[in-house]
Amino acid sequence: MGRSAKQVYRLIGRGAMYWPGAPSLGHEIERRFWQQIATGITK
Repeated sequence: MGRSAKQVYRLIGRGAMYWPGAPSLGHEIERRFWQQIATGITK
């Protein structure tokens, strides 16, 4: 079981950090694009 936000705040002195989850598909496409640019692919 997880802790409530109030319990976490009392324990560590700040609120929970934002966690965006898995990278979106757009990030994967952009990563592949830059990989191809780095290898010299022009088309």
